[in-house]
Amino acid sequence: MTRGGRFGGVAGAVAALAIPLLPKCPACVLPLVAAAGVALPHGPAVEALVAAAALGWLGVVLATARWRLVRGAACAAVGALLAGRAFALPAVAAAGSALMLGVGLWIALRPRRCHGAAGPERAA
Repeated sequence: MTRGGRFGGVAGAVAALAIPLLPKCPACVLPLVAAAGVALPHGPAVEALVAAAALGWLGVVLATARWRLVRGAACAAVGALLAGRAFALPAVAAAGSALMLGVGLWIALRPRRCHGAAGPERAA
């Protein structure tokens, strides 16, 4: 085995093990950063961090979700979260976060027929 092949396997395993430690929603980013000892002042840096996390989550959902309803709900959730934060509407931001949680739970508990083509058995 070449050195590059071994490094790729280790990097893949480390990335897979890091998934449970990464925040699943933008609301989880700030407590994790604070637990690391970094105090972020409320302002553009925090808003950019939340927007990046929300848009990253949306990208993952759009790339993996098969049903249009789930994709639409994810877009609506991120839109509500970002609009609520941008226009100081906490109820809208909370609704967006709750919808993100619902989409996340649906994806975690969904029936297998909702998965996209992931393996050779679906290639045909």
